[in-house]
Amino acid sequence: MRKNALLFDPLIALGGRWIEIGEYRRGAGYYCDRPKGLGANYLVLATVAGSGLVTSGSVRLVTKPGTIALYEPYAPQHYRTNPAIGKWHLLWAHFHIRPTWSAWLDWPSPSPGFLTAAIPDHEARDHCWASLRHAMHCYKLAGVTTEDLALNAIESALLWIRESLAREGRFRLDPRIRRSLDLMGSDLTSAFSVKRIAKTCGLSPSRFAHLFRAQVGMTPQQFNERCRLNRAAELLRTGNMTIASVAEEVGFNNQFYFSNRFRKAYGKCPRAFVKTAN
Repeated sequence: MRKNALLFDPLIALGGRWIEIGEYRRGAGYYCDRPKGLGANYLVLATVAGSGLVTSGSVRLVTKPGTIALYEPYAPQHYRTNPAIGKWHLLWAHFHIRPTWSAWLDWPSPSPGFLTAAIPDHEARDHCWASLRHAMHCYKLAGVTTEDLALNAIESALLWIRESLAREGRFRLDPRIRRSLDLMGSDLTSAFSVKRIAKTCGLSPSRFAHLFRAQVGMTPQQFNERCRLNRAAELLRTGNMTIASVAEEVGFNNQFYFSNRFRKAYGKCPRAFVKTAN
C-alpha cells in the first residue's frame, strides 16, 4: 500500500466539473510540464499506440501500447512524446476518485505520487480503452448526470486495469475486505459498526481493522464516512433534495454534525457547495 495514500483526500471539490477526458494523437514536439500537478485531481495517461516519456522525480517511464501511468493529486507532472518514436496516441483523464476506488489503485509505485500498470491482456486492454472513450462520450453530453455517467465509465476502466493486474498475480485484495467495501458502499443509512461488518466478513474486529487499513490505506471509520459524504455530494449536485434530506439519506441524524463533517471534507458547507455545483 502506498504510504502517501492518506495525503490526498479524494473528497476535495474541484469547484467546477469533476472530470475532464480526451484522446490525443501527438507528434514529436508534444510535451506537458506541471511542477505542481493538477491540484486535487488524479491524472491517468493510457498509451494506445506510439510511445511517451512520462517522468516523476528521478523516475522516467518509457511507455508502450498498453502502458498506464497515473499521477496522484499534487504530484509533479512531466510528460512528452518519445522523440525516438516521434508519435504518441494516448487517452487521458483527470478526475477525483470515489472512496471505493482507493483499494483498486495499489499499482506498482516507482515514485511517490506516481503509479504505473501495464495491460498485456488484449481483452482487458480493449475493454479499458472502450471504457475511457465511453467516459469521453458521456462527458460531452448535456445533462445533470453526465459527470456521474463519465465517472462510472472511468470506474469501469480502473476495474479492467485491476482485472489485468489480478490475472498476472500482481493485485491481491483480500475477498473479505472486498466484501466489506461493498457492504459499506451499499448501506449508507444503517449505523456504522466495525463489529457487525467484521462478523459479516468472518473476521474479528481487531483483525478486520488491521487488514482493512493495510489494504485500503485508511480506517474502516474513515472509509465509511467518505462513502457517505461522497454520496451526499452527488445528491447535493443534483439540486433535487434539501440538505436535511441528504443528511438523512446518507445516515447523519444530526444536520449540524453533517454540515461540520461535510465542511471539513470539502472546505465549504453544504449550502455553499450547492451554489458552486449549480
